[in-house]
Amino acid sequence: LNAVSQDLIHEGYRITALNRSTQGFDWTLHARLAAFLRREKFDVVHIHGNPGVTFGVPAALLSGRWATVYTCHFSESKY
Repeated sequence: LNAVSQDLIHEGYRITALNRSTQGFDWTLHARLAAFLRREKFDVVHIHGNPGVTFGVPAALLSGRWATVYTCHFSESKY
């Protein structure tokens, strides 16, 4: 975990890292993330960036969490 994550943990926040594979496309991440979303019973899934779309949207749909918010940061936009 990075320094920001460590600071958040120190402040009492819970951080869960699902650790996607660095060896090509991680085909297991959708299922692992969907299981996590189901287990934690989140009402809304908020995703950021292209990995959020690639992994977060399918996982949210698989978990039954239809309320998904996507934030596109300027550095990712072509405009």
